[in-house]
Amino acid sequence: MRRTILFALMMSLLLMGGCGRVQAEEKFEDWQEELREEESFSFSAKIAADSGENVLRYEATARWEDGETCVELTAPEVLAGVTLRMSDDTAFLEYDGVSLELGKLPGAGMSPAAVLPLAAKALRDGHLLSSAAVREDGVTQIVCELACEWGELTVWMEGEPLMPVHAELSVDGQTVVTCEFIAWNTEYKEEV
Repeated sequence: MRRTILFALMMSLLLMGGCGRVQAEEKFEDWQEELREEESFSFSAKIAADSGENVLRYEATARWEDGETCVELTAPEVLAGVTLRMSDDTAFLEYDGVSLELGKLPGAGMSPAAVLPLAAKALRDGHLLSSAAVREDGVTQIVCELACEWGELTVWMEGEPLMPVHAELSVDGQTVVTCEFIAWNTEYKEEV
């Protein structure tokens, strides 16, 4: 009798765990599909990039529109206003009306400045490897791992509507960049 009850309890826990994963996957895929339908979206983030020798910290605002991502650095103050425009594998660095073509960006050894454009592309078009719903400090988050040509992006999302709050870029199994999302907007409108 005890074995029957234990077996029933274990099966219900397994099934409930599977439902959480399936629900997390469905929520993310619905969110990703809505993002694909947007003409543009923008977000701000605090970034920490670990080169192995030092950790670079900066803040930036990114805007994806018509296949191009534009990243403007907002901190540290000495870099504020420097802009990176990236489309497919070509990038331009801009500041005070001057534009410099950076050429093609390699997949490995990418610049930390390319992280936000690559994260935007992964969030919009990345292949979902795994997902889970986790509850921490009374908040339910969906954690998704996305495969990309340059590594893996793990993103934590929460709220209704679902919004990214944290992301980690891993290359060869090592976390090299973390992003804390400050703001997310799918109704970006250029100021006139």
